[in-house]
Amino acid sequence: MKSRLFRYLVSVVLLTLLSAPLSGCRSLCSRFGSREQRLAMIHRGEAMLTLVGDGPGLRIGKPLPAVSLVDPELKEVALSSYLGRTLIISTVPSLDTPVCGRQTRHFNQVIADFGPNVALITVSEDLPFAQKRFCETEEIANIDVLSDYRDRDFARASGLLVKELLVLARAVIVADRNGIVRYVQVVPDLGQEPDYAAVLSFVRGLQAGGGDALPPTPAATP
Repeated sequence: MKSRLFRYLVSVVLLTLLSAPLSGCRSLCSRFGSREQRLAMIHRGEAMLTLVGDGPGLRIGKPLPAVSLVDPELKEVALSSYLGRTLIISTVPSLDTPVCGRQTRHFNQVIADFGPNVALITVSEDLPFAQKRFCETEEIANIDVLSDYRDRDFARASGLLVKELLVLARAVIVADRNGIVRYVQVVPDLGQEPDYAAVLSFVRGLQAGGGDALPPTPAATP
């Protein structure tokens, strides 16, 4: 009798211990996973990739996400700190890849033509230490390079998180001086560079309108 009671108590304890982490996992999945939305498909070569977010993602005419990023010195930088200037956001999967390096170097060169009323940031999921090393090696001085590594808040709020790789999609976003999204270009092939000419033409038109008015020709979004 005592032996059966002992085995029963042991089984109850084991069942409790095993079920606790599972229920905790279900709680976390319910809290975070239920918000995840599939927003678009891109590809890398022949492999299809899914863009997900915690909401509808970026929308023309809507504000940028109210999130913060991390600079190479581990200081938080809010997107709202760029209000008052036209903001170009260049997102890349990783600065340790050739295409992302070319994209960042190109924007670092051309942004000088726009003057102080236009700011440009590059955002990736790379650690700030890796971003700092890249900027020092490549002499990136005209743009801010920021990391979304802590919670991927920007990736999820913008709908640019590549679910299979947990990196940002390659994209370029333009927001006016009031922080309103005016242009979104998501590159359909992760291995290709953006259409730089289209981005820069749009920014020039936005600047001609005072920095917060749409150019005559609206930007195409995928």
